[in-house]
Amino acid sequence: PILYYGSEVESHMGQREAFWPTDFNKSRGWYYFKALNRLREDWRLHRASMKVYNFMSHQRLAFTRGSDARVWVFLNNLESGDAVIRYCDVLPQKPRKGQIWSDYFTGEEAIFDSQGCLSARTNMPKVLVQVEQGVHYSGWYETFTKPTAAPSGENSSEVYVNSPQHR
Repeated sequence: PILYYGSEVESHMGQREAFWPTDFNKSRGWYYFKALNRLREDWRLHRASMKVYNFMSHQRLAFTRGSDARVWVFLNNLESGDAVIRYCDVLPQKPRKGQIWSDYFTGEEAIFDSQGCLSARTNMPKVLVQVEQGVHYSGWYETFTKPTAAPSGENSSEVYVNSPQHR
């Protein structure tokens, strides 16, 4: 996935002038990309390895970031998010003891249906991170600027052991 200049403020392809002197609109898109940048920073994903997984349907794709696959991203190119979208071919590993898979943007526990498929209520990207079980994490939709905090620790062996630091 790529971002074109201006994607964060929903600008038109031909718009090239600087945004900051024009009091640009900080739309949902701007906050969404801000949250993605924060995810990269807080979870130290700048140079983390990435593995791409293909689904049987060419309309779905997943990738992980980090050598321990601590962040999973599920994408699709479906036109409408009116129906539940199921990701069945490729799924994240079982969470570590005391952890759950959480939607980075909502803070809610990831939903896996009776067949074990990840369910998404919209066609927006689904970003899963592991967090401590039993603790509610405010998601991007609730706070708009404070997505699920990354766990503390310098190396991957500590990533799932320590509780996330709240902001």
